[in-house]
Amino acid sequence: MKVSSPPAAAVLARVEPRYRDFSKEKPVSNEVFEVFKRAYAYDKKAPDARVEGEKKRRRTPDDLWSSPILVMRRRNQTAETAGVA
Repeated sequence: MKVSSPPAAAVLARVEPRYRDFSKEKPVSNEVFEVFKRAYAYDKKAPDARVEGEKKRRRTPDDLWSSPILVMRRRNQTAETAGVA
């Protein structure tokens, strides 16, 4: 790439890393914690999953890759809402 002029001094200036002292942070309220807790909750039962085929692709003429095609459905989801025929 050809540059017509040198970069601005601000572009070349050293960037000082910023550190956050987590020991000084205040805990969130119980209500906020419950929101985060629900966001990361998951069903611990085994998923309804199956392999429906294999996808093959080439990056180069002699480099063949294959990947399984997985279909996973939530336990409370019906075939109609999952888009499965």
